[in-house]
Amino acid sequence: MKSTARARANRRNAKLSTGPRSQAGKAKTARNALRHALAVPIAAFPVLDATADDLAHFLAGPGASEERLGSARQVGEAQVDLIRVRRARAELLAAALAASANIEKGESGTDIPMARWPPPGEPQTGSLPDFLLSEGKPDPDTAAKSVETMMGDLSKDLKRLDRYERRAHSRIRFAMRALDATNAGQGVDGARP
Repeated sequence: MKSTARARANRRNAKLSTGPRSQAGKAKTARNALRHALAVPIAAFPVLDATADDLAHFLAGPGASEERLGSARQVGEAQVDLIRVRRARAELLAAALAASANIEKGESGTDIPMARWPPPGEPQTGSLPDFLLSEGKPDPDTAAKSVETMMGDLSKDLKRLDRYERRAHSRIRFAMRALDATNAGQGVDGARP
């Protein structure tokens, strides 16, 4: 009896939490993966794809088999992803540091873009709030609140980037194991004994 009531309650609750219902909400959540563009595959960026290929050919060595080249390609893609995450973190920290320094100085007229990748076809957005860009010094309480808000947002963004970095490290480990497994059947120069 209790399990039936619980099951009905679970079904009722599940119907209430089905995600966004408006078109604007659906459009916003559809872009979640593009926030830093780290969820976008490397193949979408020709320069990064070429970099991963170059790294794969270097790791696999000359005359490598298709299996070895495929394993090396996985290592190359994961390594490029790791570099992308670290670059996004550096840009995010630099933008936050510059923004907080300008807020504390009370400078106006600064436009510091936050380190977020714009979705394809959209302009870069995410600068300092308008009330900080007005003439004269901002109110100290308002500036302190905006620094606090900015640091909270920075913390959330850094946590997201940490997840991407851990995932890239994990992919590198597994890809290196696969590459090492292909080494077991080959000689030092890449030729089979």
